[in-house]
Amino acid sequence: MRIILFFFTLLSASFLLLSACGSGTPEPTTRHAVLKLSTQGTLATGKIGAIDNITITLPSGVTVPTDATGKVLSGVISPSGQTATGTVVPIIDSIFTPATTGSQATLTIKMVVAAGFDPGEFATVTCNITGSVPSATDFSINQATFKTKDLNGADITGLTASFTMSII
Repeated sequence: MRIILFFFTLLSASFLLLSACGSGTPEPTTRHAVLKLSTQGTLATGKIGAIDNITITLPSGVTVPTDATGKVLSGVISPSGQTATGTVVPIIDSIFTPATTGSQATLTIKMVVAAGFDPGEFATVTCNITGSVPSATDFSINQATFKTKDLNGADITGLTASFTMSII
């Protein structure tokens, strides 16, 4: 009888200990690359009224959530830095183009800020990482197509775009 009671106690204790351990497989998590977009340079006069075009090339395994048309979902791109304050909410339009054979994925953003803003940080982009974790050098901004406009809609020259990246 003592042997049966001992084995029953041992079996019960083992069951309790193992049931608290889970499967031993970590839950999958989605990693994110967070890009803080900025403009650099000096304005002769006035303020930036619009980022007329900024195209970011994304590395393999990095995407952004979109609807069926390729339009980036709300919340993926948000105003930050210079455009995060004030009562006028920036109007953001963006298109994600998935990678194809021979070309990397791109994200093109247009942003209008009626109150205007000075050079500096203007947007935060949260990308999904589905492959290996990229480094900042795996992303790029096409400076040749980067365009800004002033509050009157005139082209601004002499500004460049840059970003910083963090992984969360």
